[in-house]
Amino acid sequence: MHLSWSLLALIFLTFKGKSSEAITCYKCDSVTLSECATSLDSETWPIEECKSGYSCASSIVDSVTYRGCSSNTPRGPKYYKTCSENLCNEGVFPPGRLKCHQCSGINCVPKQITKPKPCVNFDENDNCYTDVIDEQEVYRACDSDPQTIRTPTQMAVYCDFNGCNNLTAVETLTCSKCDSYNGRGCKMDLFEIYNTSCVINNNTTCSDLSMLGHEQPSCFLYTNLDHVVRGCSYDSEKLSLDAENFETCYSSLCNKNCLKQQKCIICDSQTNGECIGDPGLLTVSTCEGAEASSCHSCESKDGSVQRGCGVPSRTPDSRCYECQGEGCNKSNFTKCYKCTSDESPNCGQWANPNIIDVESCEIAGAGCISAVFPNGKTLRGCESPQLKCNGTQSSCYACSGSLCNNGVYPAVRLQCHHCDGRAKCSNIFDNSTVLPCAEYDKNDACFEFLSGRKTMVRGCRSDRTLFYECLLATQNGNGCRLCAGSGCNNTPASRPASLSCHKCSREHQGCSWFQDNRTLEKCQNEVTFLTMESCFTRRFLNGTISRGCSLDLNENEVSGSVEFLEYTCDDEGCNDKSQVAQKCIACRGKIIENKTCITEVGSLESVQCGDDSMKFEERGCYTKIDGDFIERGCASTLSIPELQQCQQSSEKECFYCQGIECNTSSNFTFIVLPKNFGSRIIFQTSLVKFYFIAFLLMTYFNK
Repeated sequence: MHLSWSLLALIFLTFKGKSSEAITCYKCDSVTLSECATSLDSETWPIEECKSGYSCASSIVDSVTYRGCSSNTPRGPKYYKTCSENLCNEGVFPPGRLKCHQCSGINCVPKQITKPKPCVNFDENDNCYTDVIDEQEVYRACDSDPQTIRTPTQMAVYCDFNGCNNLTAVETLTCSKCDSYNGRGCKMDLFEIYNTSCVINNNTTCSDLSMLGHEQPSCFLYTNLDHVVRGCSYDSEKLSLDAENFETCYSSLCNKNCLKQQKCIICDSQTNGECIGDPGLLTVSTCEGAEASSCHSCESKDGSVQRGCGVPSRTPDSRCYECQGEGCNKSNFTKCYKCTSDESPNCGQWANPNIIDVESCEIAGAGCISAVFPNGKTLRGCESPQLKCNGTQSSCYACSGSLCNNGVYPAVRLQCHHCDGRAKCSNIFDNSTVLPCAEYDKNDACFEFLSGRKTMVRGCRSDRTLFYECLLATQNGNGCRLCAGSGCNNTPASRPASLSCHKCSREHQGCSWFQDNRTLEKCQNEVTFLTMESCFTRRFLNGTISRGCSLDLNENEVSGSVEFLEYTCDDEGCNDKSQVAQKCIACRGKIIENKTCITEVGSLESVQCGDDSMKFEERGCYTKIDGDFIERGCASTLSIPELQQCQQSSEKECFYCQGIECNTSSNFTFIVLPKNFGSRIIFQTSLVKFYFIAFLLMTYFNK
């Protein structure tokens, strides 16, 4: 008879007695005996007597479980436990070792109700998994199990707690299957119409396998107006494209609920005026019969309106719409402006709404759209799947109500004067030519130029055809002007001169000097487009000066002139500055002592008299006798009486001249000695007499 290892150990201990110094331990490893790690029945484990030492050990080394005497059991770096009683190294080690359901084949398909087993190899991050191949081949195991036998597929489902891989691997999903186009009873069961938990009693079903980890099948319910379809997901490929009307669920017969009874507005405008005016005020009524799953509204050519339940009775003389949802048929048919700026600039400018087409929307209650696209094009029309605010536009506005898509859009669209060069708009007197730009550009600008026909062309830069002509005008010398701001392109083709300049000819002696208001005159010639008004000052090679308005020069004045330098300015009377710098010798000294101021004037530096505001009348230099002194200087420093006296002196005590540095002469024939000069000589020393005689001789030889 076979005796277990545990029984043998017990017999051995009986003979040895308690006084033995050695103990007995379980001896195994999970490589040679997987039960060493997974079994909770330790009676199947081998044992050994420890020849020395008083402890048993349990250890984990590289995921392998070891049990034995502490003296010969490998010591795990993290998991190692000892105990000092016989056969004490039993039980699951470590205590937190993951337990998973472990099976394969058809018996592994149902939900697992047995106890899970510890995993053979220990891994702190271990997982359980269920891997379903088909309805008969299923695997459940620990992720740490050796992969040499079989590698899990990509459909394997993982989890991380004890016994978590117990879910049913393969189930059959049953769905209700019907189509309202093929028979009644797919929408609602007449016998349960007033039952809050109404389900259809159509006995037709379909089924599909639901395999864990694989794409899950589903039941579906498709409701689109009067059309209702129920079935399994494998039959829904085309219907599922209409996602708005398509619902899915994942439990058996989950698609069997009845539809809600449809509630609609039921009226005829021929008997009830509110049916066409404001149907929202009418009471919503429950539709009779289970097959009415939609509402409708029809508008006849004579303007009458009928609203009711179910599919509308369409005629050639009416247009209808069908909808689903409680009271959904309250919407009226709308009309919207329809245009594109590609075909008519008026679509963006909104200058003449009367010529814009109006369309009746196919979809009742549809909104109206005004949209601007990235290329600047404007489009208006009825809201539809093809035209709606969906982000493809740079700007879009949807509104409700007939013809609501009116007006300039966007409201910030730039407005410019528009002239194509054929209509006369050389001068702008009002805003009659101001229009929004046909193409929208948030960085738009207005332009204007003078065409070859000498007519003004104005518009928006976004009008690329006309703006290209504007650029060509710049190459031809006519200029192209851009500006920002509503109606800013209103520069006239020509205008009267507004500038006044000083005018004088080169023959006029005073033209070189500072000009006062006596020479200020209004410019005569008109100022043409992009021409700048200015005043000029011309200096000719012979030193003469002329002044005037730049635009008043005729061709003869320009072509017949000798070479010159020209200075221009654009302020009122700005060409008034003196072009001549008056300079004189300035000195003073006693007649008999200051030789430099008398005869050696050439060694002195001249000084400038005044600035560029010196008038013609203030020019000149002077030389005069003032008692015992001789004095030279600028005539502008003399008072008016002194200047007049110097200019008219008959006694020749003062000499006035008009040239530059003209007071350098040492000719003193004009000098008249003072009356007491002789009596004063008597008292001079001989040395003074000598200088006096020398002075007279020098005067004589300088004649």
